[in-house]
Amino acid sequence: MARLREKNYDVTYIAFSDSENSNPGQNLRRECGEAINYLIKSAPIILDYKTRIFFESRQSILQYLVDYNRKNPPEVVLCPSSSSLHQDHKVIFEEAMRAFKRSSTILGYELPYDHNFNNDVNIRLEEQHIEAKISALNKYQSQSHRFYMRPELIRGHAMMRGAETDNAYAESFEALKIIV
Repeated sequence: MARLREKNYDVTYIAFSDSENSNPGQNLRRECGEAINYLIKSAPIILDYKTRIFFESRQSILQYLVDYNRKNPPEVVLCPSSSSLHQDHKVIFEEAMRAFKRSSTILGYELPYDHNFNNDVNIRLEEQHIEAKISALNKYQSQSHRFYMRPELIRGHAMMRGAETDNAYAESFEALKIIV
C-alpha cells in the first residue's frame, strides 16, 4: 500500500470486522484507522461483521462487494489468498472472487501463516516501503504480542521474497484473476 500511495493510486481499504466480539476492548477499529491512514490517503471502511462466523453472513458480504463494485469498480482487488486457513479469510476470498470475477484483477495477499501459498506475482519494494509497513503495523499495539507482527519477521519475509526477484525486498501475491 505504501508503494501505491507513493504512485498516487486511489486505494480503498475495507475491513469486514473490528473484531470487537472476539477481542473486546482492544481498540482494533482505532488501530486499523491509524495504520491505514499511515499507508493510504483515505480512511478505511470498517464494517461490523462478527469475527469467526463470517460464513453466517456470506450473502450479506457478497451483496456488499457486488454493490461496491457497481459504484466503484476497482482495477485491482487484493484479498486473502486461497490458501489462508482463517475461516473468515476464506469467506472474504470466496465472495471477492464472486463479486469481482468479471471486472477486476484479483490478487491474493500472503500472510505469514498461509500454507501452500502460490507466489505468482512479486512486487519489488524499496526500504521506505518496508519501513512504512512496519510503522503501520506498529499501530496495532493490541496485536504486538503476535509472532507475525515482529518487525524482524516482516523485514525478513520481504527480504526472502526480494531474493526471489533479485531485489532487496518484495511482496508476493497469488494471481487469482488477471485482466489486462
